[in-house]
Amino acid sequence: MTTFSDKEQVWVNCKGEYPADQEALGEPVYYPASRGFPGYFFPYSKQENYQSPIVAVQFPDAKVNQLLHVECRVWAKNIKYNKRDRIGINHFELHILDQVAADKIANGSD
Repeated sequence: MTTFSDKEQVWVNCKGEYPADQEALGEPVYYPASRGFPGYFFPYSKQENYQSPIVAVQFPDAKVNQLLHVECRVWAKNIKYNKRDRIGINHFELHILDQVAADKIANGSD
């Protein structure tokens, strides 16, 4: 059982950047299921034996052979957010290939 309250947690939320991406990604699954990590990891001040917190996100229903734009945002009262300047968010592209598409790329054919 965790000993921190929800208000002290840094929340993580990931979704498709555009409506088509949101539809193609489906619902994400977060590990841990709490979708975040305790606030006591911050601020980082070069503590000895410090281990960075991590939250993993899985998209089990993501469409195959389609480039998907994903945006993850962290939520805490001291984290600034600005979508235009990409502050407080991380953007990445997810491209899951089936075996046929992967083989085409590996062989350099169209």
